[in-house]
Amino acid sequence: MKYILPRLFFMFIFFSCSKDQSIFIPDQTFIINSDILLSKFVSDPTSLIVELKKGKTTVAVTDNLIVDIPYESLITTSDEKVVGGEIKVVIKEYADEKYNLLRSPSLIYNEQFIHSKKMVYINFSQNGQLLKIAKPINVYLKDNGADILNTSQLLTSQNSDNSTVWYAENNANFKIKAGDWVINNEEAIITLRGYKLEVNNNNTWFCIADLPIGQSLAQQQISVPFDDKINQHNTIAFFIADESNTVVKLHSGTENQNFYLKFAALAEHVPGKLVFFSQFDDELYHFGMTNVVLGRDAEVNVTSAPKEIKEIKAILASL
Repeated sequence: MKYILPRLFFMFIFFSCSKDQSIFIPDQTFIINSDILLSKFVSDPTSLIVELKKGKTTVAVTDNLIVDIPYESLITTSDEKVVGGEIKVVIKEYADEKYNLLRSPSLIYNEQFIHSKKMVYINFSQNGQLLKIAKPINVYLKDNGADILNTSQLLTSQNSDNSTVWYAENNANFKIKAGDWVINNEEAIITLRGYKLEVNNNNTWFCIADLPIGQSLAQQQISVPFDDKINQHNTIAFFIADESNTVVKLHSGTENQNFYLKFAALAEHVPGKLVFFSQFDDELYHFGMTNVVLGRDAEVNVTSAPKEIKEIKAILASL
């Protein structure tokens, strides 16, 4: 009897509270897969099945992107035999919508921010096996901007979920050109103004970008304390610049339980947004966003709240 009364009292209190509000207890042990999480909010890459032809195979992926594959340019990884027949082409081209850059490598080089003009990732495979590129494959990226002839800096990065390292390519050795192009397809002649990129590496990101000018300055850092509902297991965070195509993932700390971003001191402050995605189970998401100015703000607090997927997508589309 002495145990029954306390239990009844507890149940009375619990059910009395639940009439007015639902009690949310986040699953702090839920470890997210960031790529799967972001796929809920960001466009999936384009995936095509292509039949390789003698001579060359021209694929108009979109109105803004054309891939020209010379015959015998793809070989198997194991025995380096020339590949024919059907292959799978996976292409990510993120430039039109800034929030799509959330699924690309962070746009930071030598701790300085990169302004991306064009971002493309390309991958060739056959029967689930990655293919090697034996001869350069041409990728054409449409850009009607008046300044394309003044931009020729190329960066590359191998695809990696754990870390991002961009490499500035020597343009004398790594071919990238800007101009007007005429591409002969079997079905039509395609004219395109923009960039022609010779791709030599499979499973690689390419970025045509404006790089910072001048030497790196002293290192700065912005720190973001965790919301008490989240932790590093179920949350990812990004900085999204307001005035450039720059998106950088924040790191999660282990000592002070903060997110942080290190960068080189800038001559001008960079205004933008900090966004947080948290996932507690397959259908429960928290989202937070706040304004921040890099170079001025040293610590910023972000609170998050439960949101539907469609709400989060609408917010991101407005950035």
